[in-house]
Amino acid sequence: MRIISQAAAMAILFCLASGCATVHHEREGNISGIFGNCSSACRSSKEARSDLYRKNQEILGRKYKEERSYLARKYPHDVGTKGAEPRIGLALSGGGPRSASFTMGVLKALDEKGVMDRLDVISSVSGGSYAMYWYFSQNCYLNTANNEDYCPLNDEITSDEMARLLAQRKTFDRKGLFASKEHNLNDPKILDEYRFQISLEERSDILTSLKEQGTWGKLLGYGEVAYKGSVYSLSLPFHWIFNGLFDMNMNLNPSRWYYQNGIERTYGYVPLSYDLEKFANNEKVLFQRKAVARQVKFSQLRDYVSNPNKKYPMPYFIINSTGGYDRGYDVFGDGKYRQMHKAIFEFTPWLCGSDLFGYREAEECEKEVSFSRAISISGAAVDGQQEAIDLAGVGIGESKATSTAMNIFNLDLGYRISNPNTNPVVRFLHWLTPFPLYFVADLIQGDRTSGIRLSDGGHSDNLGVFSLVRRGTKKIIAVDAEQDQKSVFEAAHRLGVQLEKELGLKLSFDKPDKVIDVYNTPLSQAVIRGKISGMVDENGDDAPIELIYIKLSLDRQLVKVGDQGYPFSIIKYQEKDPLFPHDPTFDLFYSPEQYKAYRDLGYMLGNSYEKYGEFMQEKPESR
Repeated sequence: MRIISQAAAMAILFCLASGCATVHHEREGNISGIFGNCSSACRSSKEARSDLYRKNQEILGRKYKEERSYLARKYPHDVGTKGAEPRIGLALSGGGPRSASFTMGVLKALDEKGVMDRLDVISSVSGGSYAMYWYFSQNCYLNTANNEDYCPLNDEITSDEMARLLAQRKTFDRKGLFASKEHNLNDPKILDEYRFQISLEERSDILTSLKEQGTWGKLLGYGEVAYKGSVYSLSLPFHWIFNGLFDMNMNLNPSRWYYQNGIERTYGYVPLSYDLEKFANNEKVLFQRKAVARQVKFSQLRDYVSNPNKKYPMPYFIINSTGGYDRGYDVFGDGKYRQMHKAIFEFTPWLCGSDLFGYREAEECEKEVSFSRAISISGAAVDGQQEAIDLAGVGIGESKATSTAMNIFNLDLGYRISNPNTNPVVRFLHWLTPFPLYFVADLIQGDRTSGIRLSDGGHSDNLGVFSLVRRGTKKIIAVDAEQDQKSVFEAAHRLGVQLEKELGLKLSFDKPDKVIDVYNTPLSQAVIRGKISGMVDENGDDAPIELIYIKLSLDRQLVKVGDQGYPFSIIKYQEKDPLFPHDPTFDLFYSPEQYKAYRDLGYMLGNSYEKYGEFMQEKPESR
């Protein structure tokens, strides 16, 4: 009886306080009807299609107002709303270091083809976010003359290091980011020209901070992993108290911090020398001088992207994660069906949030999540939230027992943040409520539960294309580097199903000559043209989104005969790794040889397509 009385009292308190919550950006709610989610009869007349366009513009103007204003300033010669949607977007898929390494090569090819100068936005997931983080970090520190307002320097930077940085800013050439050392060179002045790729080759093992090669390096690495495992064991009692007995939404898994710091060291550091002894943005932690990278705020990156004095134009970014209720029995509030537009939780230079929880301005987001933290969240694949997937009928299905077990043993790499819909008084009362009474509060609060659970963007859309489509992006280049040993194209299939269910759009590809086998794909079929139909323009005419789809694949037959088209890095590595190029995503111990093989393959595939110029035209020629 006493327990029932306590529960009732708590219920009254929660009911009284729950109406005071506010959200900075109005939530969109159900977006059915946008972009043509209606029958063909609904769009049979030109008047109906024009009306659909106007409704879409209203929704986009309310939802992505800041982005559209930025693009309108970027294209000042356009009239009305013509410059309000992104013209060209790049989607970088998930896949951990495999995706990041492959994407590096694709970025090099796109840079040489002139695509990077034309991009308006990059949408990334997991490993694709690693590569995007690297690209923005290097540019932010070197692409303008006065960068300290955007990306903060190392507090202990020496006069020698500062002189190096200033000199490198004056001579910065973006092609140098992708320059790789092909021969045995010993001249330090020449080696410094290759410092960016040398850093990636030597530091692509994100789990260890002691970057040593050979047997001794492996022993040091295993020793560091053992040490981190012991720290994890010590964290369990604190997790059981603060997140079990009470529900304080504290992030107490040390593994997620090790993971984030590893991403920072590998992809966030800006090297000033080839020997990896001098960096512009390393930060000391305890006795380790090269432990983590300086944190960068979203508002700082927004100012950097908007700065007109950059040597090279830069797009803005969308970091995709998955956001749900922080409770295993009702992760998304939609029962068995999980919609992408509600599950995708975005981080951009202007805002963060989702249709499920609403949106907050960047200044509010960065109180809890920095740029590198958002990147690590985007790649937090090991998380119980994954076990709630049954998206498009191709997910792994619900497994609440697994999700609960991961929570109990603090194995989740995801991140908990506060729910902006929850009144601070309610949140405080929730923290004080012991198990199991805080479950009662969840039932009462609904979408105003205390915390939001964030995890890998691949738990919703592993391609990162959906976020670009919702913004009305005219043309999209999608890099698909997810693990796909059976050539099932799961991410593309899932995207197609959800585009049709939620937005009424149709994803289609040009028919290949034969069924694609990712281990026996000729270069001519590794890049596929496609489109997303159902959009209309201001005149009511059909305006499909043009799509270039770059699939991680290899032609093993040509590799076996030592084809001249494949570089030695690919031939050599494929001989000892039969799974290449689809190594498991959980492989985080990347060697320099492994990194170079994936990078060079990405460059080959990205460079094999010859019609980027035609694709980027305002009115592309018929195919």
